[in-house]
Amino acid sequence: MDHDREDSFYNPLDEQLVDPKAEMKEKRGKTLPVLCVLSYVSIGYTAINSIFAFARGKLSAAEVDEIRVQAMDSLEEDMPQMAVDIVMDSMEYAVLANEKFFLLNGLSLLIAAIGFLGVYMMYKLNKTGYYIYVAYSILPIVMQLTLFPGNLIAKFVSFFIGFFSILFLVLYGVQLKRME
Repeated sequence: MDHDREDSFYNPLDEQLVDPKAEMKEKRGKTLPVLCVLSYVSIGYTAINSIFAFARGKLSAAEVDEIRVQAMDSLEEDMPQMAVDIVMDSMEYAVLANEKFFLLNGLSLLIAAIGFLGVYMMYKLNKTGYYIYVAYSILPIVMQLTLFPGNLIAKFVSFFIGFFSILFLVLYGVQLKRME
């Protein structure tokens, strides 16, 4: 047996199995896997929150009334109007979120699945994953502004989501050169 290797356990199939993994790791670089892990953590957090929300269920009418009472009790006569608006919008947001409980949490799970698919495809260096991730980034903003129209809290949540979405879209966009 004449092999180019000295050890007697040389198997040419070993090189075929190791090289594609090493090549894929090299193609990904160091930044793409970090971005994917951060995205998976965020997506997982969203999914787990929705699953736990489904497990808890909707608030009862008494619990919703308690939210209203607490919000009204927190208001003081000398509060600036902006603070009053924030308290009232927070109360409205909580009540609407409870009314649209199943739709809100169901859409959140669906959006998380879309995000997972996009990130997984990008991790596998498939450029289509980026475009799925773009949709994943836009959908929660559309959901917030559609389910809670005109609500200050929904606008704040949308701004927060939009800020981090743009950040990650740019960071992933820089990685597009690695994807096919």
